[in-house]
Amino acid sequence: MSVSGVILNSTGSILHYFNFGPLWLGLPLLYTGFMIMVPPQSLVLYSRLYLVFYNDKVLHGLLIFIIIALVLLLTPDTVITYVAAALRTPPANLAYNIIERYQVTGFSLLEISLSIFYVYATAKLLRHSPEGQPRIKQIL
Repeated sequence: MSVSGVILNSTGSILHYFNFGPLWLGLPLLYTGFMIMVPPQSLVLYSRLYLVFYNDKVLHGLLIFIIIALVLLLTPDTVITYVAAALRTPPANLAYNIIERYQVTGFSLLEISLSIFYVYATAKLLRHSPEGQPRIKQIL
């Protein structure tokens, strides 16, 4: 799945940024590849979280948080990217630069929050390890 996303994203980027193809072809390829690569990463991290974290209410809330974050991060970025690419004006480019930073920051915070859950749950599990404190500190 990720390989196809990389191929589509790279092809779309080359077509769009180097003007090798029309806008109507480059941007959809670029964004389809992006949608195949980036959002599923959060869902894959979430899908494995139940292996170390056992609170169903928190897991369900985390899933809702991920879905809302994906909608809030992807929708404005997609719209503004298409607008900026079509208009090619300084205000549109500025809007694109701002929303792109917003999206990168949002995805970073999402991945960090998922990682915090993993570290917390793993540390909690390791406290019950029969191997003792030195092994727990080494693993962490």
